[in-house]
Amino acid sequence: MRYGQDNGDQFLRSIGNYFKSIFQLGEVYRYGGDKYVLMLKNNDNAKMMIKEVCNRFEKPFVANGFECVIPYHMGIVEYPKYATKSEDILVILEEVIKKAKSNGELIAYCDDVLVSRIKEKHHIIDILMKSIENDYVEVFYQPIYSIEKKGFYNAEALVRIRYDGKLISPGDFIPVAEETGLVIDLDMIVFSKVLLFLKKLENLGIEIDGISSNFTPLHFNNPHFADDILNMVKTFNIDPHKIKMEITESIFITNPREVERDIRRLMEYGIRFYLDDFGTGYSNWASILNLPFDFIKIDRSLVVNGDNNNNGLVILKAVMGALNANGQEILTEGIETDSQVDLVHDLGAKFVQGFYYSKPLPQENFIEFLKNNQQMELHKAVE
Repeated sequence: MRYGQDNGDQFLRSIGNYFKSIFQLGEVYRYGGDKYVLMLKNNDNAKMMIKEVCNRFEKPFVANGFECVIPYHMGIVEYPKYATKSEDILVILEEVIKKAKSNGELIAYCDDVLVSRIKEKHHIIDILMKSIENDYVEVFYQPIYSIEKKGFYNAEALVRIRYDGKLISPGDFIPVAEETGLVIDLDMIVFSKVLLFLKKLENLGIEIDGISSNFTPLHFNNPHFADDILNMVKTFNIDPHKIKMEITESIFITNPREVERDIRRLMEYGIRFYLDDFGTGYSNWASILNLPFDFIKIDRSLVVNGDNNNNGLVILKAVMGALNANGQEILTEGIETDSQVDLVHDLGAKFVQGFYYSKPLPQENFIEFLKNNQQMELHKAVE
């Protein structure tokens, strides 16, 4: 807090004293940090009190001579309509507050739609935990086409969850995994399966330059992360040059020095890095210039916009032109049409990934895909 911790605590005490002055005993509770819970009967008086609280928070609170208008968000949950247990109410309140913040609202109300989403979210959490504990996690591989080699020598490993015989959409479980931190376990499980798969390809005599695995920025909060990765690579006895780690630019927002230290240590061992989703959200050219990424992955949205309109094309040309001028290897992802392939080829992409070539494939299907394509290349070479 810009006023300092002592003054921050005093502001919270001022808020608490205000609540005590207008609510009766048993109507207000401090729920950790800067969170308060009001337990009010659903009547006109409660509505008046809520309005009173909102009006008060439009005015500054005072602490040790400092004045501050405290920003707030309020979530309202009806009891027992939506929950009967205190722990359930608190869970719902957290989600309602998130809804208020994401929508830019001061007050958000619980409704049937939100409760349904919460139940689905907790169902996904349960599936994720069971999948991690019981090894229901699968890895699919999406081939990456090399324009120069005219073949497939790289791939991206993508996590999949199969539950009750059905694959769950990544769009359903990945956001929940990221929010809960379970993505850390998923990443490491996928990575271990990739190492096993690389060993299998080696034993089968199938040529591949590398397979990339995605890693959340949360890993870099672990001071032993680099050690864990290196120990796994040594245990599986894998050529480190075939190991690619995909990270996003958001990884550099917090603790950039520690992140760069770990990345450089892994690079010194031979592991390479892909910078994923470049051109969306947080785009920092400093991260490109300071670290020798193996590939810079241009996000699909830039390619689609570049293919569809002139303004998008100007941006795509500028981004890819700058990367090429800096000597970067460019991989364009999400390619689906002939025109997109021609566009990125003309702009200097060296690698292409997308449904145009192949959707992500289960392990055995990917092995057949590699065998078939390498046999075709062999026939062409003989001819």
